[in-house]
Amino acid sequence: MVRSDDKSTHNHPDTTGPRDYSEATRKWLDNVLAPGETETQRSADPIARNPKDVGTPGEVVQAAEVRRRRDSGPPAGTALLAGHAGGSHPPMQPAHSATDLLVSILRFKWTILIVSVLVSAPIVAAIWTQVIPQYQARAEVRVRPIIPRLVFRTEESGPIPFYDSFVNTQIALIRSPTVLQRVLDQPDVQKTKWYNDPARSYLQRLRGNALPPLERLRDGLSARPRPRTEIIDVSFTDPSVEDAKRIVTAVLEQYLKHIGEQSNAEETNLDGQLAAERASLEREIQALDNTCTDLARRLKTDAPQELISSRRARLEEVQARLTDLGLRIALLQSQQQQNLSDGNDISMIPAAGIARPSKYYEDEQWRRLDADVQRIRHQIDNSIQGPNHPGRQRAAKDLEFAAGLRQERERQLDELWQERWQSPVAQSITTTPARSLVAAGGVMAIEGQLALAKQEEELLQAELKGQQAEFTDLFTTAQSLERESR
Repeated sequence: MVRSDDKSTHNHPDTTGPRDYSEATRKWLDNVLAPGETETQRSADPIARNPKDVGTPGEVVQAAEVRRRRDSGPPAGTALLAGHAGGSHPPMQPAHSATDLLVSILRFKWTILIVSVLVSAPIVAAIWTQVIPQYQARAEVRVRPIIPRLVFRTEESGPIPFYDSFVNTQIALIRSPTVLQRVLDQPDVQKTKWYNDPARSYLQRLRGNALPPLERLRDGLSARPRPRTEIIDVSFTDPSVEDAKRIVTAVLEQYLKHIGEQSNAEETNLDGQLAAERASLEREIQALDNTCTDLARRLKTDAPQELISSRRARLEEVQARLTDLGLRIALLQSQQQQNLSDGNDISMIPAAGIARPSKYYEDEQWRRLDADVQRIRHQIDNSIQGPNHPGRQRAAKDLEFAAGLRQERERQLDELWQERWQSPVAQSITTTPARSLVAAGGVMAIEGQLALAKQEEELLQAELKGQQAEFTDLFTTAQSLERESR
């Protein structure tokens, strides 16, 4: 350390600290310099930045006392100044070790400690008083994308369309006031600390506006869909672990109960619709049964097809008889015209008798048998049954039997005719040359037969018309019965 009596002494500042360090350095440089060095040369020292520290020529330099320090070498700054004064080397940076840095820090340890306490104390107090630790209870709910059907497939059953919208709707139901209010009405939830004495921060206590339980439950409850899954994550945050778990469980229970009630309501509605539909169908079936019963009563049979078949056969029989009668009338008219034109021609009269060509038509039994033969033959011709069909074979046997009966009647008539012409009365008539009587008798017989045939034709036409009307009515009724029976 350097002491000086005059403040204007060359490089002797009167301050301590860093200025003492510069003065010591300067004294050390003075000792290093050569003895013959002049003051002018000293004035060129670049260390002397202040003009007051540099002496003028002729100025008296006061003596100074220099006390050397027991340093192993010159100060770090001395080497820099010496090198810079010589002008041969650039200034070098001092090398600081970790120990020097640690020593420098330890010199201010109390300052650092006080500052740390002053800074951390308010922060810790704010965190301790304002921040409340929270615990989270989580649960998972699976929502299937398929609605099962109750009885039959409808538009509402099967895969759920717009599944994302459906999941978002389920989340809205979880957070709906209906479900949350049911949660708050549970006795277990009402006994929790969250419900009775909720934890509040210092600011909330100062404000004094406590939120209602429904709002606090809605704020603490979280429901989110898990991406690309069927899972909905439900969580609740609260300072108490037990309360959070109990509330999440209550939320899920009430949500499932609410969904079950909605499903039960839908099922009840569907059951009501099914019951109403069943009652309506039963009424319709009863009405159809009554209608079928009335129609069967009108038809007087439970087998309308058989009745229609029998009535169609009768109608065809009448039509065949009417056709045969028309042919007979045409033949009689032709014979009548022939007898009128050729009444004097004896050769036109058959040798066996005067009325032999028309003897079969005069017999009523033969006409009936002939009509049966014609009817059966007509049925066989119009039938769609094959030759090997039992019905076709039965009809062929009926035709053969009817034809046999007709032939037997013809044989009987022939015998009767022969006996008649072999009698003396018939012989006397044939040998008498009275042609006019024969012709007159033939014409009268033909006219009588023609009149009877026309009368029979009128009766058959009336019968045919009645049967056609009856058949139409029966056919319509049978069709209605068959349609109602389906």
